[in-house]
Amino acid sequence: MQELIKDKVEISDINLLISKGLYENDTFNNRYYVLYRNYKVLLDRYLANKLTLDSFDKSIDDSGLKFIPVEQKHMDYYQYISAMNLKYFYLRNNIYVEKLPKEYIDKIFKLTNNDLISPSNDIIKIVESTFKDAIDVNVEKDVTCMSCYGPDNERFWFPSNELIIGFRHDDFGDNGLGKEEEWAENNNKQIMFINAISDGLKKLATDTLKMPVNVVWYNRYTIKEAVNQKAEVK
Repeated sequence: MQELIKDKVEISDINLLISKGLYENDTFNNRYYVLYRNYKVLLDRYLANKLTLDSFDKSIDDSGLKFIPVEQKHMDYYQYISAMNLKYFYLRNNIYVEKLPKEYIDKIFKLTNNDLISPSNDIIKIVESTFKDAIDVNVEKDVTCMSCYGPDNERFWFPSNELIIGFRHDDFGDNGLGKEEEWAENNNKQIMFINAISDGLKKLATDTLKMPVNVVWYNRYTIKEAVNQKAEVK
């Protein structure tokens, strides 16, 4: 993951990084990368479980509308590093691990792979109590910041304290519908289906997490492409 994220990771405050022992000699250190990886895995799996995202993923496959998942080599950077193990949905927020309390940083840094697979209740509570702050670039209290989660277009700008779930499928993949009219009719049904699913997921997530949640539909023109895709991220 280190090679994959080092040129794409975003930070909230360089002074926080330094004070938490995550930055030295003008670069992120190994402690930062381990912390980022561990927290990212924990948060992805927490959200996937809490929001039953696998059921939404499955409903797309079961729709009969011939959705095609994006091939790994063409994935959005955020979908590529996702630990949700889903075909279509992923967390699109950046994660600012430097905002975590130092005592939590120490605990998360020390987690083993087995701990990440089966986190203790204590670790789950840490993720639950910190993720709303960890996805928010803002470091000032009582101030609302706006963040862009795609191209500089109004539909990709949201308050930075809101959760952003990305959705993507291969819009133009070969789904076997060779006839133009048949393909177009199916595509229109796909659009209506995803809009309905997104509305349902947004409501469920907002009610469950007690925070604003948005589901954003991405395509090949609105993503941040992954690089160095031979890196191990899961």
